[in-house]
Amino acid sequence: MLRLLSLVLLASLQACSPSANTQKAETPAQPAPLLLAQADVVTVQTAPIEDSLYVTGTLQAEQKTVIRSKVSGNVLSIQALEGQSVRQGDLLVRIDPTDPQLRVQEREAFVLAQEAQAQQAKTQYDNNQRLVKEGFVSETALLNTKAAYDAAQAQVAVAKAQLAQARQQLADTQVKAPFSGVLGPVPVQVGSKVSPDTILLELLNLRTMELKADVNPDDLVRLKPGQKASLNAGPDLPAFEAMLTRISPGSVQGSRTVAVYFKVDNPQQQLRSGQFATARLALGSTKQGLQVPKTALREVQGKPVVYRISAQNTLQTVAVSTGLEQVSAQGVSLIEVREGLNAGDRIVGVNLGPLPDGAAVSIQPTAQ
Repeated sequence: MLRLLSLVLLASLQACSPSANTQKAETPAQPAPLLLAQADVVTVQTAPIEDSLYVTGTLQAEQKTVIRSKVSGNVLSIQALEGQSVRQGDLLVRIDPTDPQLRVQEREAFVLAQEAQAQQAKTQYDNNQRLVKEGFVSETALLNTKAAYDAAQAQVAVAKAQLAQARQQLADTQVKAPFSGVLGPVPVQVGSKVSPDTILLELLNLRTMELKADVNPDDLVRLKPGQKASLNAGPDLPAFEAMLTRISPGSVQGSRTVAVYFKVDNPQQQLRSGQFATARLALGSTKQGLQVPKTALREVQGKPVVYRISAQNTLQTVAVSTGLEQVSAQGVSLIEVREGLNAGDRIVGVNLGPLPDGAAVSIQPTAQ
């Protein structure tokens, strides 16, 4: 009986224990590593850093004008369109000259009539001068003919002024370029009815540009007209030399910033009106320091951090202390790192958003 009980207990224990053939529990799958391109990985290096001030603004042609009609009439022809280059004196728009031509003819005839009356008054005055010496005409009559002659001469002058005005109106039917440049918008068309002060077109001289930028008042103490600056308007354009020409005496309405203006020579007309550009003014000495792309920085609880890549290709969130900002010759914004990184560290050059420490990364090899 005791032996039977032992056998039953042993069978129960075997039934409760795992089978020898049962496989071990599978290990949870690890997440796939984050794939990074070679261009996304930056090696921190020491580079020269200048104490510079960067200002961003909009470029405008230094010389520009809105050309308006000075006469009334229909537009007969438009000789140039938006974007075309013109020279000073080139014909741009022709307005129907019929009415101004008739007005010129009328004024020419009026001048002839006034000159004839003046000649008649002069003859009368000359005759009275002779007659007064012979005693046939009184001094009063002589003065009257002198006054009539003077009045006739004045009428001739008025008629000639009106003729000159009519001729100018006729000339104004041919709208010409006041200076060489590039045409902006042309809001009128052939057949349009225009009147004095109607906008015909816009003309810009792109060979000299002006950058208007707003700066913090605290930086004004370091600025003065005549300072040189390097201007960058995009990665596909070379750097341009600019000069600070003037500083606004007051702040921009609605803000504390102050407008400053830079002159930029643009002989090849690579810069365009309305284009954004950044000017860098070197304000102090050059020093050596660590730099990272501005795109590598992100904020955690209001403090800048970067993702450093360890030797085991895992991410480490590293808090950094930043300093001066400058733009490279290729137009890349760089930030000085004063603490947190060392030369030779590898970091992620783009903002990946929040990622946990220890996340694995895989760097894609460069294509051969």
